[in-house]
Amino acid sequence: MLSNCAYCLASFSPPLLQWDSPAEGDQTDFVCRSSGGFPEPAVYWLINDTEEPPTGSVRTLTVPLTDSPLYNITSHLTVNISQGSSVSCVIENMSINETLISTSYGVHISPVVNRATEAMWIFSTALCVVVGVMVLAALVYQIHLDRTHKKHHQGYRHKEETAVMDLELLGSLSETNV
Repeated sequence: MLSNCAYCLASFSPPLLQWDSPAEGDQTDFVCRSSGGFPEPAVYWLINDTEEPPTGSVRTLTVPLTDSPLYNITSHLTVNISQGSSVSCVIENMSINETLISTSYGVHISPVVNRATEAMWIFSTALCVVVGVMVLAALVYQIHLDRTHKKHHQGYRHKEETAVMDLELLGSLSETNV
């Protein structure tokens, strides 16, 4: 048993990183857990692999296991982050040169917001299709009107030209008869 040894070292379990989707505009809550290590580690968070979270946004609880020198670690991070950000929980046990990292990539906004965004995309696409069909129908109708007008105008012009030719023919006949 480890409690009898003068100087013990034990690796922590790989950190488990979980997060809850916030309501729109709210902060995101992240929880990082690791267990069974010794000595007590340093725990810190990174946003997008480099940024440290704001002061006061992290709470870490180190709890010794009953009848053992081993520790369980639970760390909470509460922040506003942009969609697509990555968040990492780092557990560092310098005594045994151990660094454990768990990262959540592409953190998204609440599923409710995603569904609303998806619904808006579907609505916008449907609206564009309807408008496109209406424009196409208007274009076809205008072409039909133009052709109808052209035929009517050509028919009128043809009648006019025929009447002029008849008058000329009639005029030439009367001149030859005199």
